Amino acid sequence: MRVGGRDTVLAGPSRGDEARFIVDGLHAFWPDIVVQRASSYELTEGPDDPSIEGMTEFFVYPSEAAFEAWRYWRDGAEPAPMVHVIVGDKTVTYVTGGDNPRLEVWMRAIFSNLERHRREE
Repeated sequence: MRVGGRDTVLAGPSRGDEARFIVDGLHAFWPDIVVQRASSYELTEGPDDPSIEGMTEFFVYPSEAAFEAWRYWRDGAEPAPMVHVIVGDKTVTYVTGGDNPRLEVWMRAIFSNLERHRREE
């Protein structure tokens, strides 16, 4: 499966709350947010699930319908919006799926706020 997308990387030591910070930012953009663990098709219990705190790789969808669309996506189909996030020790990376310029602007704003958040500690 080839989806495409552009990786955006925020360098610098990560903090333990960055997955939560990103999910909270996306929840403000997508009220019906769905978070999927990258290791499986398992979804979290919702945007307030405490397990999000420790996630290092996950996918975020605007709704359960978008999650299902990606789950059964085939080459040639128009993918639903989605964000793939990887939280490493020294970087945080996101890739947006689907053509959604507003989402890209929102993610840049989340990363800008995340940079400020890192300096606050």
